[in-house]
Amino acid sequence: KNVADDFNTSAGVVALTIALFMFLVGVASLLWGPAADYFGRKKTFIVSFIGYLACNVVCMLAPSITVLIIFRALQGAFISSFLTVCSVVVADVNPLERRGEALGIFSIPLNVGPIIGPILGGVLGYSKGWRSTFLLLIILGAALFVVVLIFVPETHQWYVLKRLDKKDPVRRSRIIEASEITSQDPVFMSPVKTFLLAFKPYVSPYLAVCCMEFGAFYGALTLFSPVMASPPYSFNQNIIGVLYIPMGVGAMIAA
Repeated sequence: KNVADDFNTSAGVVALTIALFMFLVGVASLLWGPAADYFGRKKTFIVSFIGYLACNVVCMLAPSITVLIIFRALQGAFISSFLTVCSVVVADVNPLERRGEALGIFSIPLNVGPIIGPILGGVLGYSKGWRSTFLLLIILGAALFVVVLIFVPETHQWYVLKRLDKKDPVRRSRIIEASEITSQDPVFMSPVKTFLLAFKPYVSPYLAVCCMEFGAFYGALTLFSPVMASPPYSFNQNIIGVLYIPMGVGAMIAA
């Protein structure tokens, strides 16, 4: 059974699981950025990974469509950390002249992932049921969590320099900007201030273009599956997954 049949609800209600997921991805990013600046990148990753995995477990075992909608939305809130903090990490480890190229490479999986996901989800959902897709996310998420714990270092300059000051003060003293960076403790910027940056004249035009682009892109992703599953198409999950391939090819070319 698919989600609508399992919970005896409509495709429109099921689409809310995607719509609210995407909404919380955007809203929660206002919190994750300041959190990463205050607590450090790695701690923020760890907290968001734990929350993300917990939400996947609840979604897999969801007894009702209401529980599924709520925890899919929370899943979006936690997963937005990866979008926000990963881009900050890319900026941390790349000099200014290489950041554009690095962020372009970083955007490839962000654009292609939403296309590959429905293909894999379609195959799993058709053969094993929709709950199996969350099991796959739990397995992949747990594996990535281990990778982050072991291999991903802290890249926040303040925390890196403080650690270096304890381990190798001589090396730290050779870094010209070290004193300036560590002179002020990290602060938690209000999400309201972060939001108000969107209205700056050097930000708002770019943001408007991004809103139109991603609004159309993710709007299509949200509506595509329920429309293709309804008459006159009535495609099964396998076929719907394959139909996402052209979007993925276009997204990869654009990235």
